[in-house]
Amino acid sequence: MRDGEMGEEVVLVVREGEGEVVRTLSGRALSVNGDVADELIDDVLAGTVRLPGGPASSAAAVLGPLPGWVGHPRLRYARALVVDGLGWGELGEHRVHYDDVLGLTVELARRWPVR
Repeated sequence: MRDGEMGEEVVLVVREGEGEVVRTLSGRALSVNGDVADELIDDVLAGTVRLPGGPASSAAAVLGPLPGWVGHPRLRYARALVVDGLGWGELGEHRVHYDDVLGLTVELARRWPVR
């Protein structure tokens, strides 16, 4: 059991570049819009992670489903967090990185005091 406030859940997906197909964390291809065949739903949901509480979790409020998920009964309310082929992505002003060993790490944006 971990201490601290519970964060929001997001579903990690990978997109190599703009206009490229979306992939699950295990590498299975979806469509450019993220459309999911019935046999891939469990693979997509296996990418679900919980963000740490606080600023990163608050930033997740801007995330929503991929366009191909909007009409899907199990994904229409899921928040997609897209990372690139190296595992890097953005969550509001924060940077995130996913790795098979460490899982999801969040680099919070630094805020310098105004003088």
